[in-house]
Amino acid sequence: MPLTAAPRVVCVALGMACAAMPGAAQARDMARDTARAAPRALFTRHDAFVATGLLAGALALMPADEWFRNHVEERSLQSSTTAHTVANDFSLLGDPGTVILSLGTYAVGRIAGSHTVSDVGLHATEALVLSAAATELVKGVAGRARPYVLPPDADEFAALRGFSSAGRTSFPSGHTSAAFSLAAVVDEEGAIHWPHAARIVTPVTYGLASLVGLSRIYKDRHWVSDVAVGALVGEYSGLMVERYNRGHPHNALERWLVPSAITPDNETGKAGKPGVSIVWSVR
Repeated sequence: MPLTAAPRVVCVALGMACAAMPGAAQARDMARDTARAAPRALFTRHDAFVATGLLAGALALMPADEWFRNHVEERSLQSSTTAHTVANDFSLLGDPGTVILSLGTYAVGRIAGSHTVSDVGLHATEALVLSAAATELVKGVAGRARPYVLPPDADEFAALRGFSSAGRTSFPSGHTSAAFSLAAVVDEEGAIHWPHAARIVTPVTYGLASLVGLSRIYKDRHWVSDVAVGALVGEYSGLMVERYNRGHPHNALERWLVPSAITPDNETGKAGKPGVSIVWSVR
């Protein structure tokens, strides 16, 4: 049954409140846990309560999905060339931008000989892989129709259809989950290695991730609730990767995938041209 404007606004407010309040508490707990660098379960009972609250808040947005879309699709918003350009840029930041940034950070760290920087890149890549796997699985099972599929219906779900139809891969947003998984890793690593910059890093990383999600809504690729759940998936992917690596600093990936150095080598290039040498130290 369609919602009138007032109930929709109330529903949206409740959804945002449910998502924001437990998220703030979880952020503080994450910072304390990471600072201690102590091994702990990847997903605790406390996490389950917080995740449930966040998920409830995100799902509470579903009844307002079509209301949000109708307002975003108004000519006054869609007629702006600048807005479309900005939305396209942030959409690209979500994919492939997050992959490029993660792998690029890893490469820069290796070339510069900085294990700290390379670890950030490696952990970010791990978080991206985890969030992508979880997101694609849920997309396939849920089979939710994207907003641009006519006629637009936010309640249109078809179990398992997401595995065979690109138009039914709306829930959750993959771009958003990727952006938030990267933001979570950067935020957590920054709190450890560059704590003096945390007040800047946290709002910037999560601000950019949020803009990625908004860009997907503006481009009519996702419903609002898709983005909210995508943010949840990404955040917890980054959290679990960080916890695992804090508790297992010498895990197999760290030993086998992190080379000791990438250095210039004039003997490896063709016809006397400079090349590079990659040296691994297996522990």
